[in-house]
Amino acid sequence: MTAGCHADRLLSPPQFILSLLKACQDPAVGTGELKQLVLRDAGLCARIMTAAARSCPTRIDPAAPITSALAALDRPVLTNLLLRAAQTILSLPPDPEQLLFLRNLHSCSQATADLCSTVAGAVGYPAAEEARLTGLLLNLGVLALFSAYPDRYPREFGACPGGSKALAEERARFATDHLQVAGAMVEGWRLDSFMTEALRLLDLDPAACREAPLLVRIARLVRDLYEVPPDAVAGGEYPTVQLLALDRDNLTAVVRRVSGNRPRPAAGSGEAGWKDAEAIHRELTALVFALAEREGIRAQLSACRTRTELLSAARTLLLQCVPARDVFFFLPSADKGGFAGHPVSGQPRRLEALVTSREGQNLLATALRSGRLCHFFAVADAPAAVFDRQISGLCGSAGIAALPLRGGRQLVAAAVFGLEAGADVEALERPRLASLGQEIAARLAALSAPSPAAESPAGSEPLVRKMVHEIRTPLAVINNYMSGLRLLLEGSKDAGVVGLVEAEVRRIGDILAYYSEKRTDAGSGNDAPQPPAELAQAAIDSLAATHLIPRQLDLRTDFDQQIEPLPVNPVAVRQILVNLLKNAAEALPAGGQILLSIREYLTSSGARQVVIVIQDNGPGIGEEILAHLFSPVASTKGEGHLGLGLHIVKELADDIGARVACQSAPGQGTRFEL
Repeated sequence: MTAGCHADRLLSPPQFILSLLKACQDPAVGTGELKQLVLRDAGLCARIMTAAARSCPTRIDPAAPITSALAALDRPVLTNLLLRAAQTILSLPPDPEQLLFLRNLHSCSQATADLCSTVAGAVGYPAAEEARLTGLLLNLGVLALFSAYPDRYPREFGACPGGSKALAEERARFATDHLQVAGAMVEGWRLDSFMTEALRLLDLDPAACREAPLLVRIARLVRDLYEVPPDAVAGGEYPTVQLLALDRDNLTAVVRRVSGNRPRPAAGSGEAGWKDAEAIHRELTALVFALAEREGIRAQLSACRTRTELLSAARTLLLQCVPARDVFFFLPSADKGGFAGHPVSGQPRRLEALVTSREGQNLLATALRSGRLCHFFAVADAPAAVFDRQISGLCGSAGIAALPLRGGRQLVAAAVFGLEAGADVEALERPRLASLGQEIAARLAALSAPSPAAESPAGSEPLVRKMVHEIRTPLAVINNYMSGLRLLLEGSKDAGVVGLVEAEVRRIGDILAYYSEKRTDAGSGNDAPQPPAELAQAAIDSLAATHLIPRQLDLRTDFDQQIEPLPVNPVAVRQILVNLLKNAAEALPAGGQILLSIREYLTSSGARQVVIVIQDNGPGIGEEILAHLFSPVASTKGEGHLGLGLHIVKELADDIGARVACQSAPGQGTRFEL
């Protein structure tokens, strides 16, 4: 495979990536719909399979490769892959000839995928998704060579891609051909499938394929169906047709299918094609920037540690989007019976006295009941409720608009805007504001979760310091005993236990120091840079003798050793990983598998992001527990477990400015990302 033919450089049609990026941002689009969209493009499928093979090689089901890969890679990871695909497209000038070639290749791949599905069904091949993906990838090598040489490949090989005739010329120009490139790429996915052979043997003489696996023969037939006239196949005498036991009816159906689906070269070169290419590039660029802005907003809101601090930041962000005099926030009241005003700095304290229930007869109550934006103007002339008049009076505005803020299915707050004219409502209906509202609601829901620290009695901080001081004394005694025990066990097979105990005693001391020092600057970047791989290995070492080896667990690591050290608190990161690894180990039966991987990515804004993934093949977590996973009472371990581990993980992640997320389902294992 040539140096330029890598999955992360594969091109996809800009319009396709644009539509899929929009779908990823729509919570109403489910995983099944995303899978159907993904299975329309060879380049994106190759990116997804490559990413899944890197992070969870044991979890990809060869019978349903895209389904299992999407289950392992959650929606934020898919969005990141799409952004990188968009950036690859935008790195090239909007050339209409290249765009035309890409559209033709995309159309051809969809047609071969459809035909592979038809043939597989006709011969009773059991894995429909595997067959469809194989058909989609018949021209993967052509796409890879085009992506590596976009200015040369269309010019030298014509407007319509693929075909066995191109192989010799490809070898002469690139020292490889599209079959070798595709085979090498798919081989890297380590699938328990004959897909690699199916793509590599597309040019093999039909007589030599007679004893090949069924998937290889299906792919070989489909390749020929697009290189010979349908009439030559209809009689059933064409050599490749003899590879499959197709009866007359099935053969007729296949020939009809290929006649109807044979891709026709798309038009679009010249001035019209140039304008089309430029328009798509502009729209894709705008969406990429919008998502980058959303990522920046998420980071800004994640840095807020208190509800008041969050609402103050949210007010600033909202006023940048909407021409409003001010924006007030209403949060669930203490008795949960209604929604009360929550003033931030610079807003009148009287706002606290404004409380409404969902059943109230005012604009805010209507918005809370309906879950939709509501507004009115000309308050003095309208039969507005007293409550509405009071809000508009505090804002000094002609009208108001109320926007419910939801975190998932939960109604967490409402924002009320003071507006001067009905035309200003248009800004509230834009996608940008909806996206911002979702981020505010998500962060507000996270901060509103019950916290043991928030419920601790006044004066508990000095008590913690006293407890830490007292605990350090017996720890010092234990260390002294361990020194003596080391001498007694010197030369014994059990001597290594001493070092393990001493390391854990030191870890206890580090944890105590962390909490006693109240590290509010833990995520500020003032810590000494730490190699992430070393922190992960330290967590593994802590649990090896007690949780991993006794359970005979298969722990696999995949660390990118090239990642530069990070300025992050080592105690917090180590403790997060210990908790997550311990949870995974306790969820698994003997012989279970855990994959711990570390990768570095560039975000859409160009920032470095290190992602640590802990994934197991255990029983998974039910939806009810998953919804409250980071609350201090969510536990799947039964009696005797307080369910504090993941709550502590979330607090530590917040301390260092990190994000922790979980994806799981019963029977599908669990994946944590830090």
